[in-house]
Amino acid sequence: IIMDKRDSPFYEDSRIQEMGFGIYEGLCVEKEHYNVPDPAFLNFFYRPSEYKVPEGGESFQDVMDRTDSFLKELYAKEEYRDQTILIATHGCALKAMLAGIRRLPIDEFWGQGVHKYCAVTVVDVTDGQASVVEEGTIFYE
Repeated sequence: IIMDKRDSPFYEDSRIQEMGFGIYEGLCVEKEHYNVPDPAFLNFFYRPSEYKVPEGGESFQDVMDRTDSFLKELYAKEEYRDQTILIATHGCALKAMLAGIRRLPIDEFWGQGVHKYCAVTVVDVTDGQASVVEEGTIFYE
């Protein structure tokens, strides 16, 4: 639907995949079905600087580092200058990108929370410097 009759390339990059939760991958944090064995796991949502990374998982800084690497590579590519690029990812990876762009401390990682599904955030990059123009806009109800 988005592409219509356009012939644009698609790329996958593991640096923008969702945060890894190691041994807790696939467990549920919804109130009614919560089954993560560590009650302190909720620091993930409320006190990111106190979040204890589960075995085999990633820290907030890990996700920020890899998403930052991805973005810096995009900024440096001359063929992308003056182009519109769609990046599709998950909530935590997106928030990591935005925290990096805004140079936020870990405790401000979530800002106003995770965006609704399919929300659109617009970032302008000029001379290698990114700035958030619009964040979390939804076009459906």
